[in-house]
Amino acid sequence: MSSTRQYLTAAILGTMSRDTERRLYHSTDFEFHEVNNPTLFDDHPDLGFATTKEMDDTLDFLVEQYLVEKLHDPYTSPDFVMTEKGRNHFYSQLGTTGALEARFHLRGERWLKEALTNIHLEERARGTRLSNTSRASAFGGLPNAEDVQDSAVQEIGLPLENILAPASDRYVSVKDNQPGFDELVARLSAIKDDYARDHNHLAVEPICDDLLSEIDGVLAQVQRGRVRLGELSNGLLPILSTACIALSAYPGFVQLIHDASAATQAILTFFGLS
Repeated sequence: MSSTRQYLTAAILGTMSRDTERRLYHSTDFEFHEVNNPTLFDDHPDLGFATTKEMDDTLDFLVEQYLVEKLHDPYTSPDFVMTEKGRNHFYSQLGTTGALEARFHLRGERWLKEALTNIHLEERARGTRLSNTSRASAFGGLPNAEDVQDSAVQEIGLPLENILAPASDRYVSVKDNQPGFDELVARLSAIKDDYARDHNHLAVEPICDDLLSEIDGVLAQVQRGRVRLGELSNGLLPILSTACIALSAYPGFVQLIHDASAATQAILTFFGLS
């Protein structure tokens, strides 16, 4: 699951939970939808907004998870209403350290705008940004990676990944916060161990493949001694939050995920990304 969808999941549920009287939402009713971006048709639109495709994909995901209900109409585009399960899930996450829902509840659209901007910049740097028609000319041609490496690595002496990534998406040494990373490794290892013990039940949950893959990626970086903070903030933390939704039927396993989220957030806070 993409980082964009994970952040939008928290923001959509958070927005819907604010208004107890209003029940129906159209996808364009959310402030962070690109149609509400005043610079949409400029040469350089604000990357802190979600594209129509990103919104539609996220809303479809929420419908699949029964967190949101889709109301069809033969003559209009669909409306969406938050389900009781969705409301209960959102409020259950507010007391969880590091949960995206809790962070959106506390910091709102400005937090989401920052997250989307960094995600979109990262996608742009990697050449994987998928544009809507309205965004098609926003980025122009990307520089050739070899040219970037020749001009920037040689002149500045920085690794390519630190040049292309957002400023907050830097690499850090594990030794700079050894206790914090030791705690994270222990928490992530506990998730893997518990999954192995209860494999027959958890293996049927599609989210587990993504979760374990992300965990293995983080553990590999820790073992090498250098960790990309963006891997924690835009990769591990969102998938942990999403797994809490999909695996709510396994409370013991979810508690281990909460513990790992707390350890992840502690590291981000240590390095100034709280």
